[in-house]
Amino acid sequence: AAALATRTGDPEARQLHRELRMAVEQSRELAYGLRPPVLDDHGLVAALQDRVGGPDVRIDAPDDLDLPASVDLAALRIIQEAVTNARKHGAAPVLIRLRLHDGYLKLTVSDAGPGLPSNVRAGIGMLSITERTDEVGGTARYDRAATGCHLLVDLPLAVS
Repeated sequence: AAALATRTGDPEARQLHRELRMAVEQSRELAYGLRPPVLDDHGLVAALQDRVGGPDVRIDAPDDLDLPASVDLAALRIIQEAVTNARKHGAAPVLIRLRLHDGYLKLTVSDAGPGLPSNVRAGIGMLSITERTDEVGGTARYDRAATGCHLLVDLPLAVS
């Protein structure tokens, strides 16, 4: 289509070419949104820095996290949601802590907010975190004893 549009100067062919380019770009953006290339190319920590990094976020993680694809994607999405919630509720700064222990990726997202009220109703963000955790057979809970909000997630490295 591009060669035809260039050779003929046909306005309809040029329009078709533009629409095809836009469709390809939209497909690429959708695919990148589902699984960002930075995750495969540089790992979870780099993906976190790319997706949620900023002066209000600190990431404490080992230099080399070699994780199954489903676990690193679940961790990325869970952390993105937790950081989004903290920012939405004015609870930054946020500390993200990642550790490998006994066959699990243990992640903690802690913020400086007032913590969760005892009668909190799970919204879309909390439900999304639960669903993503469940998808890989992990567990998620909130530590209500500490100051701020502390999301504690264990994701098994051997996903069945």
